[in-house]
Amino acid sequence: MLDPIVEVSRSELACALVRKNVGVALIYSFSVDNDLWNGFVVKDIDIDIPVYAYLLTSNFSPLSVFAERFVRQVYKAAEDLGYETSDFPRDVVSS
Repeated sequence: MLDPIVEVSRSELACALVRKNVGVALIYSFSVDNDLWNGFVVKDIDIDIPVYAYLLTSNFSPLSVFAERFVRQVYKAAEDLGYETSDFPRDVVSS
């Protein structure tokens, strides 16, 4: 397996490096803008890449009703898609 020589955290930086012939980039499809990045060869790849998301809340105040609903919806959507979730909502959201 090859190790990357350059790693960046932003798609536009990766695309700028590709424009300068530094190499190739793997980016999310929503980052591809045909007007901004014309002259690139864009190929779809179908691979599963684990995604880790973190929910940050304040220790100093409870979540609003709307925030609680949002947390529940995010976790339900993740579980419906087959992702593993923690017990975190039960720690944060009141029953």
